[in-house]
Amino acid sequence: MTPADVLAAARDLLERPAPAGAGSWQRAVALLARQALEKGIEEFWAADPATAGLCEATMKTQLTCLPHFLQPRLARKISYV
Repeated sequence: MTPADVLAAARDLLERPAPAGAGSWQRAVALLARQALEKGIEEFWAADPATAGLCEATMKTQLTCLPHFLQPRLARKISYV
């Protein structure tokens, strides 16, 4: 699944929570959104051979490096999420 697919699943669950998942759908949405973000960042680093090694770094390190490769304002928003 692509990050967009995972995010679409999170949005779908957010808009139409399953009755069987009463009380747990919120966590499922948060988990799916986090997985989409992490996969998107992983693909971002992997797209450039010069940064491909960052995929192995901790997420904190990856988010810290984002301002050097993206507009600082966008990088801050991504790190906040």
